[in-house]
Amino acid sequence: TWFVLLAVSVVYTLVFCRDISPLFISKGGDSLIFRNMGLAMLQGKTPYIDIFDHKGILLYYINALGMAIGPNLGVCLLAIISTTITLRLWYNTANLFVQGKLCYIPVILGILALIAYSDDGNKTEEWSLPLMSFILYQTVRNLKNDTAPTITQGLFAGAFACAIFFLRANNAYLIATCCIISACYLFLYKKYAPLFLYSAAFILGFALSGIIILGPIYLLYGEDGIQGTFYGTFLFNLMYAAKHAVAPNLIIVSLNATVVMASAFALYLSRKQSSPFEKALIALGYILFFITRGGAGYPAYHICLISLFTYLIALSLNQINKQSIIFMAIPFLYPVGRHFAISAKRVADRISNASTVRPISQIPNNELDSIWRYNATATITAVIHNLGHTQCNRLYHPFQGDI
Repeated sequence: TWFVLLAVSVVYTLVFCRDISPLFISKGGDSLIFRNMGLAMLQGKTPYIDIFDHKGILLYYINALGMAIGPNLGVCLLAIISTTITLRLWYNTANLFVQGKLCYIPVILGILALIAYSDDGNKTEEWSLPLMSFILYQTVRNLKNDTAPTITQGLFAGAFACAIFFLRANNAYLIATCCIISACYLFLYKKYAPLFLYSAAFILGFALSGIIILGPIYLLYGEDGIQGTFYGTFLFNLMYAAKHAVAPNLIIVSLNATVVMASAFALYLSRKQSSPFEKALIALGYILFFITRGGAGYPAYHICLISLFTYLIALSLNQINKQSIIFMAIPFLYPVGRHFAISAKRVADRISNASTVRPISQIPNNELDSIWRYNATATITAVIHNLGHTQCNRLYHPFQGDI
């Protein structure tokens, strides 16, 4: 199983994660910024002060490690490892409901959804997937086996929630929902002492993870580094979301996960009263709900829902007659079509936006410091022609010498 999933991860990363794949020349978009931040840290620059971006510091740790391994292959290798772990967790979650080759069906459909929403790789949502998939697996396993969450699970939940906070805070909604469900389970069954211990373990895990993440920043850059990290990771994004009305889209996506997980918990509580047919209808309704909401916000926002997506597919496979599986697969042609439609649009955008790219020396200072909504595909042209442009206080340029 590990070999099969590794092979799938390698193909996915090399073919569809074009911003980090060594098979593609273009290294533009957000991924270029993230790797520039990692490279700058390796060169002794202070993140968020000497060079600015508004994602979490853990993302730049990952990219710094990748750049240290190798500028053309390092981040790609890390992505293959991360994706393989994610696929294994999806497989294990499916194995709670189905056995044998059926476990691969949620994994395959999950990969198709990931292809549709990956946006060329190296996104915070993708790096969050193994963390949230692990907590989701533990939560579903507990509900399936009717067992209470443990102190160790609370520690992991807190640590992984903090890690996701320092990738991108809004990615943590699925872990938060899983933790709320675990707490509700303990409360409803009047297990107050385990509830207290689970909550305390979550807080402890969150704090320890925060110390591990922020410790190197303090040791290397002092208080200025800590202040810059909190500004770039949290405060700037609050202002950016308010100015560009991004928040409603993020709320919609987050509510999707919350509603689905809460409904799944309600289904668990009433499992003795629900027929298999009713369970199948509910599960299929969740899957279709996910698909219909697929257009809200940027595509990458929905990557965090894919772990939940694969779980619901497995739940449906458990309740639906095996001969009906083919009909379940029909709606999932949508991600494939979406991917090719997006790819075709990017080719057209690359041509039409080439004229908007200017040499770095010709970009006015006031524009360098402004928030400018842009089309990321223009960055590809910029890199190929050794040019640059800006977005959200960030400067694009290829890897040539010191930053």
